[in-house]
Amino acid sequence: FADFTRTLGRVINPNSGPQLLDVFYRRQSNGEYLDIEGNSPSKLTKGGKSGNKKPSTDASVLAEREARGCPLATALGKWRKADTAASTLDKWFELVTPEGKLHTSFNQARAATGRLSSSDPPLQNVTKDNDDFALRELFISEDGELLGDSDQEQLEMRIAASLSQDRLLLEAINSNRDLHTWTAHKMFGLSYEEIMAAKSVTKAMLTRHQALLLKQRDKSKTLNFGVMYGETAFLLSKQLGIDVHEAEDILETYWTVYSGLKQLFADIHIAASEDFYIQTPLGRRRWIHQARVAGLSRKDYARGMRQAGNMPVQGYGAEILKGSQLRIYRDDDMWDAGARMILQVHDELVIRAPEVLSRDRDFTDRFERYMCYPFGDDRPPLVGVQLAAKLGWGKTWSEAK
Repeated sequence: FADFTRTLGRVINPNSGPQLLDVFYRRQSNGEYLDIEGNSPSKLTKGGKSGNKKPSTDASVLAEREARGCPLATALGKWRKADTAASTLDKWFELVTPEGKLHTSFNQARAATGRLSSSDPPLQNVTKDNDDFALRELFISEDGELLGDSDQEQLEMRIAASLSQDRLLLEAINSNRDLHTWTAHKMFGLSYEEIMAAKSVTKAMLTRHQALLLKQRDKSKTLNFGVMYGETAFLLSKQLGIDVHEAEDILETYWTVYSGLKQLFADIHIAASEDFYIQTPLGRRRWIHQARVAGLSRKDYARGMRQAGNMPVQGYGAEILKGSQLRIYRDDDMWDAGARMILQVHDELVIRAPEVLSRDRDFTDRFERYMCYPFGDDRPPLVGVQLAAKLGWGKTWSEAK
């Protein structure tokens, strides 16, 4: 809150919509609103009962303004994250047992893609990329035990490479390249080595050229993750703070670089339109209802196609991790040694185990093998690329990662 107030230069209530409206927008004499840069608002509120729609200041709008370099949006975004973290802690403390335990509930069939979800509390929200306030530090092992953490590295990109057999994507993964740097290298003609060198420089010591290199890498990272979820040019423009036409050009360049990946999603969309369902490599189906209902709007149909494109990748990822969980659970030696799975977060498993197991090379090798070969040692789950996983240890969840 102090950072936001200092950046703004005065005290306001950051939860007040009308006050935030006065910060980010100016009302014109004709009643319309323009932002502080003179642009029309990119998103309006729903208007409530009165139907009086006004410019939105929700998270997506803030992200768009932050991408354009607005310090107020950055400061407000940080405050909102801190406020959310505080609210999360309040809810956790209400659920902690007298023994200091926090028990979540896993839902096997709630997510359409097949992923496990958790509730009361939803611990899967504490992802490794969304832990700005070190919430993982609060998860501490028992005396004589450690927490172990392992994730299937770049799981969805590896699945996409396997399904598409895209030459450049396979080359990047099999040569252990940093995928986001590789994408920036191929898309924008930048030096791979220079970007990797810039990654190792502290922010304060970056040259102007290095900062530009990292900005292009960030664009590539947004693309790599976004295409797995059917990112449109409109959504990409909001995330990167650019206009839609520029976003369209960037997406076109991306599909030119990864032409095999483009063909994969085109084939998926055709199959969904013709069969009204899409399935994972193991044959599990998801019905795409938007593809079978006549008269749908383009927006609703596009939503269905995004679901279709996401299913083979994310759905198969869910099956892969569940397969790994089954192999670990069925290993009697692991169970007898005291290893217990306690949490699953999408492509990540957390276990607790006696401290001695952290020094047992055979245990670590076996665990990592189960993560990489979820359906059996003689059944590689992917074609042309292998899964990768490492098991880390620590007294806290954060340290284990």
